[in-house]
Amino acid sequence: MYLDVKVDGDSTSLDGEEVKLVLDITPMVKLQAVDADDGSKDPVAIEGTEKPLPGKENMEPVEISIKLPSSAFSTSESTYIHHKDMYVYTATYNGTSGAWTFTNPHGFSTFVASKKNGEAQIAGDGFAYATLAGAVANAKDGDTITLQENVGATTVTLPSGVTTLTINKNSKECGEITATNGNVIEEDGTITITKKSTQPPTGGPGGSTGTSGNITVTKPANGSMTSNVSSAKEGDKVTVTVKPDAPYYIVTGITVKGENGNVVATKNADGTYSFTMPKGSVTVNATISHIYNLFKDVPTEIAEYGTAIKWAVEKGITLGTDTVAYSTFSPYNPCTRGQMVTFLHRNHSKPEVSGSNDFNDVPADAFYKDAVQWAVDNGITNGTGEGTFAPDDACTRVQMVTFLYRDMGK
Repeated sequence: MYLDVKVDGDSTSLDGEEVKLVLDITPMVKLQAVDADDGSKDPVAIEGTEKPLPGKENMEPVEISIKLPSSAFSTSESTYIHHKDMYVYTATYNGTSGAWTFTNPHGFSTFVASKKNGEAQIAGDGFAYATLAGAVANAKDGDTITLQENVGATTVTLPSGVTTLTINKNSKECGEITATNGNVIEEDGTITITKKSTQPPTGGPGGSTGTSGNITVTKPANGSMTSNVSSAKEGDKVTVTVKPDAPYYIVTGITVKGENGNVVATKNADGTYSFTMPKGSVTVNATISHIYNLFKDVPTEIAEYGTAIKWAVEKGITLGTDTVAYSTFSPYNPCTRGQMVTFLHRNHSKPEVSGSNDFNDVPADAFYKDAVQWAVDNGITNGTGEGTFAPDDACTRVQMVTFLYRDMGK
């Protein structure tokens, strides 16, 4: 038996940038003749008897070594073998033989040598899948799939017998994942897909009888959202938890769309949201907004300051002057001395302070109390004299530059 290797066309491009080489690798057999009954002479191949090996599509795993053009496949970069538009094998370069070696467990057909890996790999498999959807389709219940390349928006279907899958994003970019028969939850670099239940959940006080409806949670931009159940009966209480990606993002809306219209969701004391399950299935969407975009008093004529304001919000230096709705920044208001030292303190990530300040006009519950003490401890200010700091007085321009100068260690 031997391998017949043919190059199908010239090197071209894969996805507009990756070099590829199409190879038709076929296991072949050729009849041989022996010129002595005792086998003392070497067998001689009989020309014209070559034919493909039967059952080449279902052979046992076989290791294949093949030389590839060095002009297209550098030994300093990884090379991958794509097979059947489904599987992707990693090829290893052998410096002695000058060949690339890979293991093929899926029979023989056309192979494509490429510099591009497959999108995803199932833990425990020795190969990747060309697409994330292909990996999901071949996964078993409880499997973890790790992304190998950036993945765009993808629709997947959980195979029969699979109720839960985990996708490790592996620091790769990943578009929105939609499951035709499951709920998708994304959190902290991990995507979990759970199969939609067709059975009613366990009932509880206040619950009603009847057919269970599915709850589809849509991943919001700038955060993640999870539901305490994947399905519920009409009248059951459902709770969703929304987690913004950063402190400067806040939840500004929850929409629960039922088959007969929207359902009201109420914010709970712990920051979660609850609604009463209507008849049928629902889709839950959350809106997560950047606090800077909520300021209504930052007009376009001062847009040149917008970058600085947004930076201060993202650094946690200020969240504006309305800490409930975050609707105002008050750009034209004077900055007080208490606010100024607070900005500086927060810019240093609010280091802890020791001792207690002796200013008689700094209340113990003031938001700037620790900032004032920190500023004193670091030689930024000594107050305004006679045991006062004057926190509510406007911070003059000369005081501001002095605070900054001292904060820089001058």
